[in-house]
Amino acid sequence: NDCSFMDDGGPSGSERGVGAGDEYLQPAAPKQPAPARYADQVDRPGQTEKAMDDTVGRLQAVHGVLGTVIFRGDGTVLKTTLEPAEAVKLAAGAVQALGRARSSVAQGDSLHQLVIRTKRYEMTLSCSDGFSGSSGFGMAVLQDPNLVVEKKVGIRDLVSKMRKLGLEVPQGADRAWLLELLEGEMMRRGM
Repeated sequence: NDCSFMDDGGPSGSERGVGAGDEYLQPAAPKQPAPARYADQVDRPGQTEKAMDDTVGRLQAVHGVLGTVIFRGDGTVLKTTLEPAEAVKLAAGAVQALGRARSSVAQGDSLHQLVIRTKRYEMTLSCSDGFSGSSGFGMAVLQDPNLVVEKKVGIRDLVSKMRKLGLEVPQGADRAWLLELLEGEMMRRGM
């Protein structure tokens, strides 16, 4: 219940039997919704939310991504896969880091990405062109800094491994099919 102190011009405090100058609680007028500050939220309602969901979904599917935070230029978290307290803390730090990095970029140039590596995370920060304390959007993606990326195995290597295991190689099989067959056989054999 939102209330504020107001004097409605009725009987004064002394006429009401209350000390002169006292005011009383009266419900405040309902607050009007704040005007939208971002054109894409006004022009395409629902599209921004869908775009954020799609972006976060694609990033979470990447091997080694631990979390994603999308935030406004003022640090307000819009979408996250992290715990809320951690996301707010990360967004505040990201706004400061991006602000300082943008201020050090030469005139006429723009900042696209900033990577910060810590013991726990590798943070990739990016922001929109109009990013500032009052407008624009930013994104922070946390990745595992100790992730070992395995070398992509070629078709010849897969065929060789399948023959060593005594498996028949189907004619015209592509890499994905061979990999699936090899993984299935290795799982079956408990390897």
